[in-house]
Amino acid sequence: MLLEDQRQLHEDLERLEDAAAERLLDDPPHIRDRLARDHDIARFLEQIESQSSRLLKIYEDEDGKREDEVRSLAHGDTMESFMQQIAEIRDFHNRYPNEPVENLEKVYKKRSPEDQMQSIAAIGSMFTGEEGFGRFFDLSTLHVQYSNIDILRDKRRLSYLQFLDHFDVFTPPERQKKLKSEDYFRWLKAMQDYLENFMRRTKPLENLEKLFANFDKEFEELWAKEEVPGWEKDNAESAPANGEAQGEGIWCSACKKGFSKETVYENHLTGKKHKKALQESQNGAQDTKQTNSTSADIQRFKERAIAEREFRIKKLVAAMQTERSDTKVNVERKQGMTERERQQELEQLYSETLEDGAKDDDKDSDGEGTIANPLKLPLAWDGKPIPFWLYKLHGLGQELPCEICGNFVYKGRRAFDKHFNEPRHIHGLKCLGITNATLFREITSIEEAEALWRKIQKDKKKERALAENVVEMEDNEGNVMPEKVYRDLAAAAYLHDDRMIKHKQIKPSEVILSSNGLWMTYFGWFLDISELSNSATDNGLTISAKYHASERASRGKRYYGRSEDIFGLGCIYSEMMYQIVARISAQQGKGYTHYANLYQVEKELEMLLKSNQGNQRVRHLAQLIKTMMVRDDEARPRNSEVVNVLDVDFQDGLSFFGACYP
Repeated sequence: MLLEDQRQLHEDLERLEDAAAERLLDDPPHIRDRLARDHDIARFLEQIESQSSRLLKIYEDEDGKREDEVRSLAHGDTMESFMQQIAEIRDFHNRYPNEPVENLEKVYKKRSPEDQMQSIAAIGSMFTGEEGFGRFFDLSTLHVQYSNIDILRDKRRLSYLQFLDHFDVFTPPERQKKLKSEDYFRWLKAMQDYLENFMRRTKPLENLEKLFANFDKEFEELWAKEEVPGWEKDNAESAPANGEAQGEGIWCSACKKGFSKETVYENHLTGKKHKKALQESQNGAQDTKQTNSTSADIQRFKERAIAEREFRIKKLVAAMQTERSDTKVNVERKQGMTERERQQELEQLYSETLEDGAKDDDKDSDGEGTIANPLKLPLAWDGKPIPFWLYKLHGLGQELPCEICGNFVYKGRRAFDKHFNEPRHIHGLKCLGITNATLFREITSIEEAEALWRKIQKDKKKERALAENVVEMEDNEGNVMPEKVYRDLAAAAYLHDDRMIKHKQIKPSEVILSSNGLWMTYFGWFLDISELSNSATDNGLTISAKYHASERASRGKRYYGRSEDIFGLGCIYSEMMYQIVARISAQQGKGYTHYANLYQVEKELEMLLKSNQGNQRVRHLAQLIKTMMVRDDEARPRNSEVVNVLDVDFQDGLSFFGACYP
């Protein structure tokens, strides 16, 4: 009866989904209850996967039985088929008269208090008392095992707190010592197994198999590139040659022995044991060559096994940083407790009985499950308010807001100090454009942070300027100046004095020296002939139509004097005037030329004159620009007249005119 099995599997899947969803809606306050809930859901998910695979096989129907059953129901005698199924059911119950009927609704419904206590007891058996239902690591046994590793006995013994900080640091000891130590390999295996098992117990709903597969894939890629931390190709250690120093001694390759002093090594070379070992090593050289490849493969296999476990431990610890930090805090807390206080804490941890669970269940059903907390104290890991003395000790009544974190309020100085290194605060600083978060500790105001960041940037600019002015140069006349100014003046002198310019319309008089370096004005028209050996200033054909004068378009001349330059300079000044004074920009589309829109330009300049009646300087400049852009080239002012008129005060906000180097 495949169709009945198919229907039953569909029902089972739906009830499993309902049971998982019902438990996900619960949010028990105690971490023990949350773990029990998560493990129940994980068990349901495993059943869903198993039942789904069975249902998929029925739908695939490889043997064709399902198709035959459907065909018999559709085309056969309905009554005969019905009576046959009844006969099969009666025959089954005759053979198994006491078989109970499975009630799926009862199987997947919420547990009774008795069943819930059994589940909680099962969770309690998963963890030791030190682990606190998965909140902390219990590495005391591994710490003892680590302290007894043969290659680490000569080093300083680490305390348990120091071990919690350094157990995933694998830089020492040296690679060759790791390969020879069985104790070290067993400790790595035990540490890896514990961390993986701890993660499976505390995170039953996560896809840990996929996570571990990603770890393996990442290790394979790094190992193929020989970039596994601590096992890079450059760090490979080879055995020292004969007579070569090894650490603080000298190595004898024939005897496989080291000597602390050179004199002892020299006396050893004349001894009978050394000569005999040397003879044996020479006789066995051929056999050694044959076994070299095999021994190299074995050594490489050992290196990979150790490196893989070290890499896996680092990744597992990185994925459980919260548990690691909580463990250190818990160990520090317990070190300040007496033995009696520790015992009382353990008794309180396991003192909840079935009766207490039933009472809590009754309170929850009546809507009175809240614990009396008149002082509004924070809840501890067991869901109960912490003692008032502990509340006062940590200053949890002190509220410390942080504007950078979105006005989030931190309870207690400890949480406040800790949050400066947390992602929330660092993200808030990045939103303000601040990249160095370490310099902004104890700063919570956005205004103060921005002011400090501006000051830091300003100081950095001053430091760069001072660094640039450290080197001073002296010219031919004995004038001392910073190197940057000297280079700029030398470049300007080269352009003006040597006349080494092969570029159309870029003349020495159009090179401007400002506080920001050398600038070349760009107006008029030009032709780049840098690849030519002779000068080609005349007869240029490439023109910049936007700024050339109207006489070029109307008369078609091939050469024009400085009058056209005055017109182009007037066009540049008009655009700058609108940007700086009027704060607007004239509408200039593609192919726009000033000479074709002189009427509009004159009209806009007149508007500037009328709108700035009280500003004599703006009126003065606007009038000058108007005369520079007249159509008649002979009516435009000369170069000397423009220079005399442009007497600009750099303090009045119109500092877009600079002095040309003479």
